[in-house]
Amino acid sequence: MFLSIALSWLHFICIFALVSLLLQERKILSMNWSRDTAKALLATDRWFGLSALAVLLSGFARVFFEKGEAYYFSNFFFWSKLALFIIAGLISIYPTVQFLRWRKPIQAGQTPELGFDTRRRVTRAIHAQMLLVLLIPLCGVLMARGYG
Repeated sequence: MFLSIALSWLHFICIFALVSLLLQERKILSMNWSRDTAKALLATDRWFGLSALAVLLSGFARVFFEKGEAYYFSNFFFWSKLALFIIAGLISIYPTVQFLRWRKPIQAGQTPELGFDTRRRVTRAIHAQMLLVLLIPLCGVLMARGYG
């Protein structure tokens, strides 16, 4: 029982971190552009990626150490949650690639280029991730209520 409680708590903490970091990325993108802003965005994206990995690992720990894989793997909404998470992860590749391109200019003491179109595309990608992240708990609630 303790393991189940600990895994659930850890999973939720990781989810809260992921959502907070996603919101932080959006906030930073709306700020005046500078080298410090770019550095903050790069660091935030790194933590966002780590939190996504932690969500995935803690979620799979729950699958294998709580109700068991038979319960989860036979449920449509479990697979829907996982698919939404993977899609959000794939969408996050574009912003991450953009942010990683800024490492050299930042290390050289320069402000990386952030054009209007790039900012708009990165912002749209973050908004799409936010939408998907909002749908994931709905699948979790439906799964917990025995649907799927």
